[in-house]
Amino acid sequence: NKEIDILIDEVLDEHVKIKLFIDELDSTDNLESTLDKLGILLEQHIRKEERVLFAKIQDIFNLELDDLEGKIIAVKDNCST
Repeated sequence: NKEIDILIDEVLDEHVKIKLFIDELDSTDNLESTLDKLGILLEQHIRKEERVLFAKIQDIFNLELDDLEGKIIAVKDNCST
């Protein structure tokens, strides 16, 4: 799914940015500003993962599982007759 691929790319890019902010904490002269930026990024990132990416992945898996369940039932029905 192209939409999920785009979201995964965004999330991975955010992981890199988060790591950069964390690395910056030891050397920054403006700790408060860096922490604020990190906090905002983390909050947005977590919301995107939980509310958007994971929800879309769950929707796709649910469709796949429903399809698989239908195929299993069809096979069982054919074996029973």
